[in-house]
Amino acid sequence: MEIENILPNNFSNESKVWIFQSKQIIPDDNIDKIETIIQDFVKNWQSHQFPVKGFASIFLKKFIIFAADENLNTVGGCSTDGLFRCLQSIEQSFNLNFFDRQQLCFYMNGELNCIQFTDLNIALEKKIIFLDSLYFNNATVTTKNQLVHKWLVPLFQSGLIKI
Repeated sequence: MEIENILPNNFSNESKVWIFQSKQIIPDDNIDKIETIIQDFVKNWQSHQFPVKGFASIFLKKFIIFAADENLNTVGGCSTDGLFRCLQSIEQSFNLNFFDRQQLCFYMNGELNCIQFTDLNIALEKKIIFLDSLYFNNATVTTKNQLVHKWLVPLFQSGLIKI
């Protein structure tokens, strides 16, 4: 998986990143509709009445990733609020949930596997997942550099479990 290619090369490594994980897989018939909504948002994204150099993409039908390269213009509170309103609108329109932080997703054998946080120890005991399973560590990513180097990490490096 080439995470380094998710964001455009012309975005700085310190670009702000927001990752929203859907509780459900985004259905194929909604991908293009949601893609249009997030691209329209990015095209019109402003902070303090100046355009934001933004980017948005759906990844693995599970994640929506937004980025803002602040070398051109910083992203303020109101523009971040707009981003969250965009996501909330998508949630309501397509019956999705992007704000359930209890679901953990892993990339194993070329597939996305998700479990509830409360089932983590059981999944380890039953060998559904392993300490070296690659985990999408959404909570630690706030920049492009972190997206590339710290988003998909072995579970034992995630801070979720104590070894």
